[in-house]
Amino acid sequence: MWHTRQGYNYHVLKIFLCRIFGRSGVAACTVAVFACGASAGRCAASANASLNAAPPGAMSDAAAAAVPTGERATEVAARFFDPLLADAPNKTIRGTLLHQRGVLYLRSNDKLKAIRDFDEALTLLPVGHEESLDVLFHRACALLLLPKPDARGAIKNISACLAAEPNDPEALLVRANAYRLLGRKDLASADIDRAESLAPKSDTTIRALIQSARDGVR
Repeated sequence: MWHTRQGYNYHVLKIFLCRIFGRSGVAACTVAVFACGASAGRCAASANASLNAAPPGAMSDAAAAAVPTGERATEVAARFFDPLLADAPNKTIRGTLLHQRGVLYLRSNDKLKAIRDFDEALTLLPVGHEESLDVLFHRACALLLLPKPDARGAIKNISACLAAEPNDPEALLVRANAYRLLGRKDLASADIDRAESLAPKSDTTIRALIQSARDGVR
């Protein structure tokens, strides 16, 4: 299904969910994504029970679990983060908050607002700040999930991630998606091969993503 527009979006969403929720929770999230058809992004926002493996700096489980789906999630995001952003004591904290809000916007299918928050976060976070790589990863996912995906922009973002962390199989798969959209199946296949060589054989989630990606470039 990856070679179709919806299948492609599902694949990117699964990588995004894997990065946000941790591989232990991505299976439940993926079920929600596939069950929602065209509303995949909004349905993903309802899979809050999988947040136990969220990365450092993400919202707490309790806060994330209270987030509703769809347009309501966007409304809650603005109301929850606005006072925090207004009171942020420095640029780094403001950048971190914008990143978190951007992830929430992306989960609620508001990709343009997510990208705006990611862009501002990148201008505020110090050069070399560890969270910048996550912002770039999530921005690349958002660009690929637009109605008209920005594959070149996604490649630029995800290549910056890979320059710092070349052994990240999920980032390699995101870039492979972008290369496939540009018709560069050779480069996509190279990234998929490298992701396969790096992924632990016991990691069934990433292995399934690799197989989906490989099916898409045949």
